Amino acid sequence: MGLRDKSSWAREGNLHRISEHGVRCTVKITGRSGHDHQVLCPGILTACISKEKGEKMQKINSDTHGWIDYIASGALLALPRLAHWPTRITNVMSAVGLATLGVSLMTRYEHSLVKIIPFKAHLTTDVMQALLFIAAPALFADEKGTITRTMVGLGLAELTIVAMTNPDAKLNGQR
Repeated sequence: MGLRDKSSWAREGNLHRISEHGVRCTVKITGRSGHDHQVLCPGILTACISKEKGEKMQKINSDTHGWIDYIASGALLALPRLAHWPTRITNVMSAVGLATLGVSLMTRYEHSLVKIIPFKAHLTTDVMQALLFIAAPALFADEKGTITRTMVGLGLAELTIVAMTNPDAKLNGQR
């Protein structure tokens, strides 16, 4: 069953259901404590998964994706400190922020120092990081809901960016 179906979408793990409501969608996640958490996805995610067949969506190029990566790295390092989140969450988000920075500095795209990692492999690491954030309610069940909901939102935003990025973009004829 495709995501374009207006019905629920079941998947293994903690992501149980996506149901669309107009231009927004709701993701229901069950945490380790057994409590359900409802998080609104950005409307852009709904646009990504409900495009009509044959319609072309503007893809993010590797240049733009690179800028997003560096901004995201800084945000992941700053957010938990500015919000005075617990040390455990700060450490996790810092590790992800530094990993994003490290991978970005080594990816074969416009803004890297050394072009070692293929862009598609970079996008795979983005997906893994997003899934870590989406699993936050289960991994950090003892934390405040606002913290885990923010992490889920960050994960959904990252998945949206990956979905909107052109994985076949060329950098000087390479990839």
